[in-house]
Amino acid sequence: MSVADNFALKLAADTQKKIAKLSDKVGVQLTKEKEIIAQKLKIKKEKLKGYIMSASGTREIDKWFFVAGVTVTMLSSYIMGAFPHDIYYQWHSVIVPFYVVIRIIYYKQKGLHYYLFDFCYWANFVILIFLNFYPKNLDLLMCSYFWAMGPFAASIGAMRNSMIFHKIDNLTSLVIHAMPMMSMFNLRW
Repeated sequence: MSVADNFALKLAADTQKKIAKLSDKVGVQLTKEKEIIAQKLKIKKEKLKGYIMSASGTREIDKWFFVAGVTVTMLSSYIMGAFPHDIYYQWHSVIVPFYVVIRIIYYKQKGLHYYLFDFCYWANFVILIFLNFYPKNLDLLMCSYFWAMGPFAASIGAMRNSMIFHKIDNLTSLVIHAMPMMSMFNLRW
């Protein structure tokens, strides 16, 4: 979470606590204290808005990831439409490992690297092996197809994989779950 997110959550929690304390007071005193809290809330909101609108509110890395995310999306769409059976598998074989490596670095820094033992990463590894080394293996085809069209397809909606370009974590989740589906749509039968 960013500093702004933490600040907003803390602000909301503090305000709820103060309003809860006021519930046992009545009359004029209650109205005065509500006005004081509203004034303080307004000042804190303006401070938060100023931080968000400032240049330091948006990290430089988020800007780069936004540009990279939009570019990858446009190139993926173009390659899928123009060269569905020629280049798309190579594109898949570059993009998925690229985003997984970024996630490994990001999760290692945050101490979340044990999440990388999830089914999705191993299934993507098997799909990459199928696409690059054993494209005629029927067993790998069936596994890859059913994983891509089953758990991966369901998890996009269930886990709220969103296309938020400036958040690399969201974009990586979307790539890990959606790219195998698109590769399976493009298979030559």
